[in-house]
Amino acid sequence: HSLDPSERAIERLRQDGMGDKARVGFSQSIPFDSAKFDVVVMSEVLEHLDDATLDATLDEVHRVLKPGGVFLATTPFREDLRTGTVVCPGCANVFHRMGHVQSIDRVRMRQMLEGHRYRIERLSITTFVDWQRKGAKNLVKSALRVLLARLGEPIADPHLFAIARKSG
Repeated sequence: HSLDPSERAIERLRQDGMGDKARVGFSQSIPFDSAKFDVVVMSEVLEHLDDATLDATLDEVHRVLKPGGVFLATTPFREDLRTGTVVCPGCANVFHRMGHVQSIDRVRMRQMLEGHRYRIERLSITTFVDWQRKGAKNLVKSALRVLLARLGEPIADPHLFAIARKSG
């Protein structure tokens, strides 16, 4: 199953064989039945949500998970939102170039998840690398990038990875 606010993205998924399992919608109002899923994955979503939408989203994920279901989430780790700030040349609005409104660290993620009745099973820092790239040089670069990310170094583009189980 898939949920995305973009009708275009959902139409592509439907054409690629997902059919009605792909739906247009928003995370704060998930259009699926309660206790439907064993696992919900949100990769690079939470940082885009304001506080009210984030709270509603975590409640909705809890609602659609089966008892004991698992929530997997990734988000940039301790992102300095100021470094991504841009100004629209047409209207002078200031915004983050990727639409991020949250900077999330381990403490914040723990508070968010535990505050919405999740039991955290894993909270780690990593980065996204392509382990399929051939050659020793690429392997060493990827390993170094993961190491730097685990140390929280911004140059490595660190991401927080959470595994939490529905409780309550």
